[in-house]
Amino acid sequence: MSQNLGRKLKVLCLHGHHQNAARFREKTGGFRKALQSHAEFTFVDSPIQEGLEPPDGSSEETQTWFTTSPGKTYWRAEITGIYDGSFEKSVSFLDSYIKENGPFDGLLTFSQGAAFAHAILSQKKWDFKFIVYCCGFIAYNASTSINKDTITGLRTFHCINKDDKVIPNDLSEELATVFDSPKSVVKHYECGHCIPPIKLCKADFVEFFTEIRKEIQQRE
Repeated sequence: MSQNLGRKLKVLCLHGHHQNAARFREKTGGFRKALQSHAEFTFVDSPIQEGLEPPDGSSEETQTWFTTSPGKTYWRAEITGIYDGSFEKSVSFLDSYIKENGPFDGLLTFSQGAAFAHAILSQKKWDFKFIVYCCGFIAYNASTSINKDTITGLRTFHCINKDDKVIPNDLSEELATVFDSPKSVVKHYECGHCIPPIKLCKADFVEFFTEIRKEIQQRE
């Protein structure tokens, strides 16, 4: 007998650098289908056009949440960033988007989208019940005020993929340490720079989403 868990979770999805909402949606097709009984996923484009050649020879525009330093050094604390206002523009845009299209229970974030979500949280309160970080890192150079202060009271799920050749595992692990451990789930998967294949992570996400839905049902 299936349990009555109330309504589905409303999840806003933040794509990575050199990506966009449509591509992120496409890449997460199996993930979303397997978890459709638990959550509704909404995808949003960042407001910053990247200006680089689209991947795979496509003609679509790719986006970025903030301007990156040369050589992808935006995760190194000792490297000065490019503070051109792109981060602040994206924050303002996302705040307005959430106000107009929300509320959302949580975020599904990938790579630079994960770093962007943490960068916002390091500076202000954000009204979410949970955030999923896949291939995340601390983007020290997204803004002049990024910090590693402990963030409490928020459920997080960190996907650290052992074969990720883009974001080193130690950077994703560093991000995970920022969140208070009782509410932080950290899982390592045998895959690369991606949302983990659903066959590897379905049980973990069903458990995570079920717990959150139960909490929401009790409160509402």
